[in-house]
Amino acid sequence: MNMTDETKNEAAPAAEPGTSTAASGDVPPSGPASSPKPEKVAAIAVDQKSQLLVARDNGELLRMIRLMAKGMAFPKAFDTDEKIIAGWQVAASLGLPPMVAIQNLYLVHGSVAMWGQLPKALAERTGQLEDFKIILFDDAQKVISLENKNLEAPVWGAVTQLRRTKRSMNEYSFTEPEAKAAGLFDSTPTWKKYRKIMYARRTMGHGIKFDFPDALMGVPVAEYDFHEAPDLKDVTPKMADPDADDVARALAED
Repeated sequence: MNMTDETKNEAAPAAEPGTSTAASGDVPPSGPASSPKPEKVAAIAVDQKSQLLVARDNGELLRMIRLMAKGMAFPKAFDTDEKIIAGWQVAASLGLPPMVAIQNLYLVHGSVAMWGQLPKALAERTGQLEDFKIILFDDAQKVISLENKNLEAPVWGAVTQLRRTKRSMNEYSFTEPEAKAAGLFDSTPTWKKYRKIMYARRTMGHGIKFDFPDALMGVPVAEYDFHEAPDLKDVTPKMADPDADDVARALAED
């Protein structure tokens, strides 16, 4: 049944005073749009004594982490929220200030590892590291030292001597034949360029890991467990080769 012209042209009911009506699809009256008020975000707290930022809940911790990541305050390996939180948790588990400890943490082969002087710092924190010495020697097993006037001698190996309270002195060594057998000179450029440092850190990590397991809490040592030293790696980004078409266009514009 078709609608009559009278039904089509039937007047709409009058609007109540002070109100307006709009049919579906009509454009609402123009006027200043009321923008929603921005949600207030509580400021991250600051400890008045230490001046350190204090996260009062998980949300604030994530905000704080993202703020610091934006300021490039974390090592390059920690480039996502998830990786930073993993390193943060390892530092907290070791009882260390996360922002300090994470500078000596590294992500390698799915593990968060410590490197550099952090293992020794944790051993010293126990108050039980009584003797500690790293010795580098040449292929005649002569100590490389200023006294022996052989500082330029090629290092052939290293030994770390350490003693924990109420225990005997222990020695942990690593030599060139062992390094070659592990393929370190072929597969790890760091071992080629920085042999003295790598020999020293490798034996130090070995000794502290075995004599102070309670201090390291099972966290790997990069130089011992993975033969890597994050601070000695070349992190310079490689320059991409220019595309041939881009070069042609650039030449055509000259």
